[in-house]
Parts: sequence; C-alpha cells; structure tokens
Amino acid sequence: MRRYAFILFAAFALAFLPARHAFAQFIQTSPLDLKLIAVGTVVDVPRENLIKIDNGAVYHLENVRIPVNYFPVVIEYLKKELVGKKVGIYADENDYAKQFDDGAHKLGHVLTIDGTWVQADLVSQGLAWVDSSIDSRDLVEPLYKYEDAARKKKLGLWTDPQYMMKDSQTIQNTYGSFQVFQGTVRSVAVSKDYIFINFGDNYKKDFSIVMKRDVCRLFNIMNHNLDPRIWQNRIIRIRGWVERHNGPMIRLNYPEQVEYPETGNVPYQPPPNYRR
Repeated sequence: MRRYAFILFAAFALAFLPARHAFAQFIQTSPLDLKLIAVGTVVDVPRENLIKIDNGAVYHLENVRIPVNYFPVVIEYLKKELVGKKVGIYADENDYAKQFDDGAHKLGHVLTIDGTWVQADLVSQGLAWVDSSIDSRDLVEPLYKYEDAARKKKLGLWTDPQYMMKDSQTIQNTYGSFQVFQGTVRSVAVSKDYIFINFGDNYKKDFSIVMKRDVCRLFNIMNHNLDPRIWQNRIIRIRGWVERHNGPMIRLNYPEQVEYPETGNVPYQPPPNYRR
C-alpha cells in the first residue's frame, strides 16, 4: 500500500522535473528513473547528508555535497522538512559499488510523498553543491539545472567566497578543498598517458585539468572518443578536489564532472571534417 501511494503521484511529480536532453537518450532525469527500494517515515537526520526512516535504515543523500559551514543549517532544515513525513528512496541496484557510501550507508535519492525531490530542494536553495563519483552519477545532469538557478539568484553558498564558483584567479591557494571552476581553455597538451588542459599561459602556476587518456573513451561524443583539443578556446566548468600539480589542478575522471555553459550543457561536437 505504501509503495502504491508513490506510484500514484509518480506521473504528477515527473511532469515538474527536468526534461531529457535530446542528445542523451539514456540519461536519467529524476529519481523515478531509478528503482524504488524503500518507503518509510523519516524519524531522524543523524548528519547533514543522512536520513533515518522508521524501519531503522539510514540512507545517504546521493549526488549532493554540503559545505562544512552549512552542516548545522542543513540538519535543522531537513529535520523541519522531513521528520514525520513519508518518503520513498530510489537507487540504482544494478551495480553493487553504487549502493553504499564509505560508512556502509545505502545511497539513494529521496522523494517525499508530496513529490519533493530532497536533493533538488537542497541544491535549488544553495545549501549544497551537485556532486558525484565515477560509481555514483546517475542524476547529476538534471541536478545541474537546479544548481544553475541557485547560482544565478546568488543563493546560499553561491554568495560565500569560500564556496562560490572559482575562476583562474580565485582558484589559487584552494588546495585540498572541493571547488567548482569555470574558465576558457587556453591550451591542451597530450602525452603518452595523460592529457593536460590548461587555463592560463603558464602551466607551472595556472589552473589545469589532468585526465588519463583512457578516460576519453567514456565521453564517446558522436561515436568518437573525446579529443580534448576540441575544447581549445571553449568555456568549460569542472568540479572536484583541488590538488597541487605545479599550480592548482583537478583530475577529470568521468564526463559528468564537466559542464558546457556556452551550449546549454550539450557536449562540444567534433567538426564535420573531424579526424583523429
């Protein structure tokens, strides 16, 4: 009976969630594209990214990252909005690695009985970044729409210099932190095993993206593996942990880390005469 209630509102909720991109037929666009694995009433919010339901199970809010300074605010908000409310937990159970976080909590997307997607709610208010990993990236692209809206409205973390989107100047000295960076690609250097995507004239101090060459096959743009040289002079956005490699650097491990602001997130396509 509890699961049936979620089926009843599914069609209604789906109408208000982002539509699929025409270029990506198989991208999930809402929690309803995943499997409903549990239904229960929220009884506690143990941490900023965890909820506990009445059967004792604890679930990790997948695909969002809460800034440290926002932990108390988010915990208070989630308790106010969710405790005592019935929710459905949606997850991808086809891959075991996607099911649990490092603390052995099940990963999942949360929909309330009134159709609120909890992750989208947090992101749309600037209370969380969109986040992912190579094993957990099912609903990243639709969540970016909510993040874009919050950033344009300058809500929450998007007004905080510590957390707001960085450029080539403000990314300096952010080593060891999670950041969202946007800039224009100035050059691309290809070596035997690695590709270096540079955003300044001095690779020894300016920001860069580093990716292994075999990551290119994960992009598969128009039946071609990615050649990052098509990003030359393009604006791209990336998120991840900032490391020191000469200057600040973020590792690119999978396609969902990258956004394309100039084209509404449609990946850059090779020109008609493209040759590898």
